[in-house]
This record gives sequence, structure tokens and C-alpha cells, in this order.
Amino acid sequence: MNSLAALLTRNFALLWLANFLHWSIYGFQIVLPKYIKHLGGLEDDIGIIMAAFTAVSVFARPAIGGLLARRGAKGFMLWGAVLLGASLVLFAAPWPGTMWLILPRLLQGLSLALFATASSVLRGFSSTHTTAPALLLSAGRP
Repeated sequence: MNSLAALLTRNFALLWLANFLHWSIYGFQIVLPKYIKHLGGLEDDIGIIMAAFTAVSVFARPAIGGLLARRGAKGFMLWGAVLLGASLVLFAAPWPGTMWLILPRLLQGLSLALFATASSVLRGFSSTHTTAPALLLSAGRP
């Protein structure tokens, strides 16, 4: 079996597809500051709302990593996807002002922490000597 055929397993393809769909949604972050400004937000509001995502994502990962070690990764990826979907619904809610946008950003940060951490664990479990180069490429490393 050649190395490409060994790489393209069902689990690898599903993991790749899930990651592609999850990460593609984050592309809208580019227009979020403009959206906040359109809703009447100030520069300070934009900074706080945008930073909420990163803060939750970074600080939640150690706890999530500990839970992953005991409970497995697939459920965490699923919850990450569910929270991301919920955050997108909340962005469309017609609430007044801009500071309510912190809630969907917090959910997005938690979603990323859950999904990305679990995905990394699953990539590690699917790693073999034939898939190691592809895993490095999928992680964005040279």
C-alpha cells in the first residue's frame, strides 16, 4: 500500500472535513469589527468583543485538555461544533447595542478551545509513520 492510500483513510477524511468546515466559519472575523462599528460600537467595544474570543480560547484549553484525557475527544469536537453554531445564531439576534456581542464571542472562544484541542488529540491518535508528514502539514508546520 502506498503512503497516499495509507493516509486517505475514512477517519482521516472525516477529520479533515470537520476541520475544514469548522475553520472556514472563522473567516467572518475579518468583517466583525466593521459590523460592530455599523451597530454603533466604539473602538473600545471592538477591542473588548474581539479579545473575549481569544481570552476564553486560551484559558479554557488546560481544563479541556485534562477532561479530554479522561473522556475522549469526539464528544468535545461535537460540542465545539454545536457551540459554534449557537454563536452564529446569536450574532443574528436583533438585540440593541453592541456589548451583547460578547456572548457569541465567548461561545466561539469556547468552541475553538473544545474543537481544536480535541482535533489535535484525534490527529495524534491517527498518526502513524506513513501519516506523520501529512499531520505536520495539516497542523500548519513546515
